[in-house]
Amino acid sequence: MNGDSGTRAEPVQIWTPNPSEVAAARAPAADDSLTISSDALAHALRRKWHVAVPLALAVAAVVGLAVSARVPPAYVARTLVHVPPVRPAILYGDADTRRDSVNFQRTQVAMVKSRFVLERAAQELAPRNLELLRGEPEPVDWLASRITADFVVAPEILQIKLKEASPEEMVVILDAVRDTYVREVLNRDRDEYDTRMKQLADLAASHGAKLAEQRRLLASRAEALGVRDPSALRQQFEQGRTRIAALTWELSYVRASIRQLEFADERLVAPAPPDPDLVAEMTDRVMAADDVAAARRQEAAALESKLADHHLYLRNFESTPTYQALTTALAQTRNAIADRRRELQPVAEARVKSSASRQQAQEQALRRQIRAAARQSLPQLESEVLDQEQASARLARGLGEIETLQKTIAREEEQAQFIDSRIRALQVEQNAPPRARLLEPSAIAETPPWRQYVRMAVVPLIGAVAVVVLLGWLDLRGGRVNGPADLAACHLRVLGAVPAVREHVLQTFGAPRLGRSRAEFRQLSNALDIAREMILPNLPCSGGFVLAVTSAEPGEGKTVLAAHLAVRLALSGRRTLLIESDVRTPRLHALFGVPSHPGLVSLLGGEADLAGVARPGPVPGLNVIPSGGSGPDSLAGMPAGRIPELLDNLRPQYDVIVVDTASVRLASETLILSRAADGVLLSVLRDVSRLREVLANYDRLASVNARVLGVVFSGERAPRNVR
Repeated sequence: MNGDSGTRAEPVQIWTPNPSEVAAARAPAADDSLTISSDALAHALRRKWHVAVPLALAVAAVVGLAVSARVPPAYVARTLVHVPPVRPAILYGDADTRRDSVNFQRTQVAMVKSRFVLERAAQELAPRNLELLRGEPEPVDWLASRITADFVVAPEILQIKLKEASPEEMVVILDAVRDTYVREVLNRDRDEYDTRMKQLADLAASHGAKLAEQRRLLASRAEALGVRDPSALRQQFEQGRTRIAALTWELSYVRASIRQLEFADERLVAPAPPDPDLVAEMTDRVMAADDVAAARRQEAAALESKLADHHLYLRNFESTPTYQALTTALAQTRNAIADRRRELQPVAEARVKSSASRQQAQEQALRRQIRAAARQSLPQLESEVLDQEQASARLARGLGEIETLQKTIAREEEQAQFIDSRIRALQVEQNAPPRARLLEPSAIAETPPWRQYVRMAVVPLIGAVAVVVLLGWLDLRGGRVNGPADLAACHLRVLGAVPAVREHVLQTFGAPRLGRSRAEFRQLSNALDIAREMILPNLPCSGGFVLAVTSAEPGEGKTVLAAHLAVRLALSGRRTLLIESDVRTPRLHALFGVPSHPGLVSLLGGEADLAGVARPGPVPGLNVIPSGGSGPDSLAGMPAGRIPELLDNLRPQYDVIVVDTASVRLASETLILSRAADGVLLSVLRDVSRLREVLANYDRLASVNARVLGVVFSGERAPRNVR
C-alpha cells in the first residue's frame, strides 16, 4: 500500500476475537499447557538448563553417597523344590484338574510367604535361639521381609531365597521355612484325599437312599394304574387314544347324517313337475293297453301291407286310384292314432304324478326312520367317547408320573455310577507319591560386586533424570507460549510472527552492513511488514487511526514492537506519531536516542505543546513523543478524560498514532488508552509470555470494550536455510 496516493480504499472490517470463543478455549488451552511431550519438555529444559544441570549433579552425588553407605554386601541362600501343578497319579491322570500353571505358581509363592507358614517356621526356630532372630520383636515380619519365592528357574521348580548381610544361620532359617512349607501346605493333599473320600461316601449313601425311594414310588404307582410292567402303560395309552379317535369320527359322522336328513326333509316343500321322459314312457304303456289304439294300429298295419303289395306287383302304382285311396286311408288312420295318444297323455301324466308321490312318501318315511335311529345312538356314542377320554386322561397323568419317576431314577443311577467311579479312582490314587520333592538343598551365594557398582551408578542417574524431568514439568506448568499455534488454539488471531534476532538488530532501524545482521534485519522487516499489511485495511480514509500496543506483563517486547511498527508505517508513506505512555519503565527515548523530557506528561499537564515534545524519528514521516515521566505516579493526577481528549486533538495531524502503553495488569491508564484507541495489539514474547496471563489481559481489554485487532508473536524461530 502506497502512502502517496490521493485516495484510500474504504476501511475493511478486520477480524476481532469473540470473547465467548476465547473463554470457551481457555480451559482446553490451560490443560494443553500442562501436557508433557518430548518436544515441550526439551524446550522447557533449554530454558532451565542453567538450573537443571547443577541441581541434577548435586542430587546424583547425594544419592550416590547414600546408596554406597546404606547398601552393604548381600548374601543369598537358595533352595529348590519340584512342585508340579498336577498331583502325581498312578492310573487316573485326570484325578486332579488344576492345570492353570500361572495361578498355581502365584498360589504357591503366596503360600511360602503366608503368615501360617512363617509362624510355624518361627516356632520351630525359637528353641535354637538364633542370633539373626534374637533381636527381632516380630520374627514373622522379619522373615516376610527377607524371604522371596519365584518360579524363574523352571515352570515347576519353586525357588525359595533368603537375603541377608550376614551368612551365618541363613541355611538353618531357610531349611525351616522350606520344610514347613512342604509339610504344612503341600503334604496336606493326603488330608484332602481323606476328606474327599468321606464326602464321596456320604454322597453315595444319600443317592442310594434316593434311588431306592424312587423305585418304590414307581412300583406303587404302576400297581395303582393296574399294570405290572410300566413300559406296557404307554401301549395301553396309545390304544386308548386310537379308540377315542375312532369313536369321535363315528360320532361326527352320525351328527352329519342327521343334519343331512333334516336338510333333505326341509327341501320337500312341493312336488316337482313330472319328468317328460317318464310321461312319454307312461303314455306308451297306456296306448299299448288301450283297445281303441290297438284297433287303429291293426287297421294301419293292414293298409301298410296292401301298399306293400302294390309296390311289389304293380308298375306305376302311384297313379292308380286304389293306391291313392290306400294312402289317404293310411294317413287318416295314423292321425287317428296320434289323436288317441293326445287323449291318453293326461292319464299318463296323472299316473306318473301318483307314482312320484308314493315314492317321495316312502323315501321321507325311510329318512325319518334312519334319523330316529341315529338320534337314539347319539347318547351312547357321546357317553362312550367321554368315558374313553376320562380313562385316557387318567392314563396320561399316570404315564407322566411314571416317566418322571423313570427319568429321576435314571439320573440318580448315573450320578451313583459317577460317584462310585470317583471313589474307585481315589482309592487307587491314595497311594500316589507326594507332590513336593526336594531338588537342591539350601546353599549360600554372595551377590556379585558388579551388581553393587551398577546399583551405585544407576540409582544416582535415575535421581538426576528425575530432577531434570521435574524441573521441566514445573516449567511447563507455567504455561509459557511456545509458538503461534498456542495462541491460535485459543481463538486469538496472530497478525504476525516476528523472528528471533540478536539484541543489536532489534535496536537498529536501518539495514546493517554486515551479512548476518543484514539477513536478520531483513527477516525482521518482512515480518513487521506482514503485520502492518494486516492492520492497514482497518485505517479510515480521513486518517487519525490510534493503535495501542500493550502486553500482559513487562518485558514482553511491546516497546520494540511499537517502535518498529511505527517505523514500517512511516516508511509506507503515512504520517506516523509514536507516543510512549509507559511512565513506569520508559525505554523509547533510549531506543531512538532522544531526550526523555519534556514528553507526554508535560503535554498532558499543559507544560509544553506538541511542537515542544514531538521529536523527529529515525525515518522521514515519523515523530516520537517520549513518556517524560519519572515514576508510576506521573499520570496519577491526570483527569480520566485528558488522554482521549489529547488523542482526538492529534488525529487530524497524523495518519497513524501508535501508543506504547504500559502492561495492562500494572497501569489503569492503559485501559483508558485502549478504550480510546481505534485498535489494540497484544505483544507476546516466546518463552516469556504465559498463556493464562495473555487470556486474562484480553479479558480486561474486552471488559472496557477495547477493540483487540490481534496478537503479534515475537521470537519465532527462523528456518536454518534462511540467510
